[in-house]
Amino acid sequence: MSNYAYGRKGRSEEYSHNAWSLTEPPATPESPLKSRKFSLSRLSKRQKLWGGITLLLVIIGAITGIAVGVTVGKDKASHVVCEGNSTGAACNLDATCVFPNLNSLFNANFTPATLSTAVWEAQGAPSSSNCAQQAILVDVAPALDSVASPNRTLWAQSALLWNLAESVDLNGTAHLQQFVLDADWHTLVPTDGPTTTSASQFSTTISGYEFNFAAQTVVAPPATFETEGQPSQAQIDQVDDSTKTALDRMYTYASASSTQQKQALSQYWTGVLQQKSSDLNTFVSTIRGAPILLPFDATNESLANLLTNPSTSPFPPPLACYPGLSSDQLQKINSIETSIFGLPPAQAQTTFDTSCFASRPIYGTLNILQLRLPFLDGRQGAAKQAAVLEPDAYSRAIIYSGEVLSAMPGSSSPNPPVSDPRQYGTLNNLNHVLLQYLKSISDVNDAIALVEFVLGQTPPIVPPGDTTLLYTALSSLPSLEIAILGSVGPSDISSTVSSFSDLSGKLFFGSTDSLDLRTWTINTNQAPHTVAWAELATSPEVVRDDSLTDDTFNTIWNSSFTFFHTNNTANVQVSNITTGFQALGLFNP
Repeated sequence: MSNYAYGRKGRSEEYSHNAWSLTEPPATPESPLKSRKFSLSRLSKRQKLWGGITLLLVIIGAITGIAVGVTVGKDKASHVVCEGNSTGAACNLDATCVFPNLNSLFNANFTPATLSTAVWEAQGAPSSSNCAQQAILVDVAPALDSVASPNRTLWAQSALLWNLAESVDLNGTAHLQQFVLDADWHTLVPTDGPTTTSASQFSTTISGYEFNFAAQTVVAPPATFETEGQPSQAQIDQVDDSTKTALDRMYTYASASSTQQKQALSQYWTGVLQQKSSDLNTFVSTIRGAPILLPFDATNESLANLLTNPSTSPFPPPLACYPGLSSDQLQKINSIETSIFGLPPAQAQTTFDTSCFASRPIYGTLNILQLRLPFLDGRQGAAKQAAVLEPDAYSRAIIYSGEVLSAMPGSSSPNPPVSDPRQYGTLNNLNHVLLQYLKSISDVNDAIALVEFVLGQTPPIVPPGDTTLLYTALSSLPSLEIAILGSVGPSDISSTVSSFSDLSGKLFFGSTDSLDLRTWTINTNQAPHTVAWAELATSPEVVRDDSLTDDTFNTIWNSSFTFFHTNNTANVQVSNITTGFQALGLFNP
């Protein structure tokens, strides 16, 4: 029906030769509830017949475009009787579950499956053998005529469908449709296409986004870092002009998308995840407050030198400021920092230059699983140390689903950057990000286990136990990645975490680099900052180190330090260190 694009993944592939069926529920991750499974054997003979007829119509219709289903109240246009597979006030809508080229129209990335899922989540199964009931939602007749103004008609229909698919909000989409039906389109005649003439009369904000049916645009209403994020003055002082512009841009998208997909998250929460609606706010609030880990490799010689800099020096350094990055790494960095955040392209660096730090993001992870280390054990090249961000700096955090840059430069992720800024959020605008994240977990049982883990967190908070379903699923769970815009100084760090071992699995605790880490954490930052030493990312207990003069702690430290700094034939391993701390009773949750 339409040919306009706005926002999901560039001008992504058009599914003009794929059909989407309303005769069966869309495929979803495996559910633990047998009652939710669809069985053909449960259908009556009459239902099977109708299903076959509809499927045939879909196959025929697939020649012309992508399938779609949309809905509004059953009463609309019910007085009009159309022949064949036509419906709508002007009998000009295709009722065979077909809608052409939605991806190119709104720069989206829908597949027939994801579009089908969105419509089923909005209204459930159709009550008839075709999509007449659903197609009525995109009906803009008699206000717009597809013969007299095909361009404007098709764009308006596309806008209605896009909003429904993204928001799963029948009421919001119905209000948007009514706005189209009530508009005085005669003032734009004879123009058929985008125009700025009387554009304000054709503009309305629904589901977080501003739709302008004259200009044929959909934009996120402006929001700013300072008004939306409510940062402290200390955090405002940490951003320069280019970073503030980037934060304003991301808050604008985040606010609109989070509003648009709030209901979609709620329905996924109660429908697929089978959770109580009253628990959703608790879940979101707990996610917002989860620790943010900013990984770094303390054994990296150039990086370790930064730990000995004056106490006012920023740390950890932004990824784009690392020396020796490959062209592929820089390209991946710029695909987010330039294309999404709107920052100038990052340039290759030969040394760490602190003048680079203020204007480039620092990447990390939102530690919703309460892991002891930034990455799971056994990850080749992944950092085993991380700085824990102070909550006051959370207003400068951009969040998105899936690991992309946080393990670089030592390790890399196969995940390509998400190229649509609408899919990025902030910690106070993250409904859409959480929805993407939960849907990206391939087994719904794992998603439910994660949700229940988050909801069940009570002090002392520890990682998932090794006998739980969630523990067995850890390696398959996606990450929630964080980008901190603006400078990160010692006052923005609350503590650090570290493994007892280095990247190769050998002893790190007691080395010169580990001493630098201890000194920087304990002495540089304001007390009581600690290093939490862990054997594994999933260790139930850690050793907390908050003093360089603790005699009990130093009983083990001095022995390990001596091993590293004297000529001897001793074979000291991580197990020796952990056994010693266990004997002293220094391991705690």
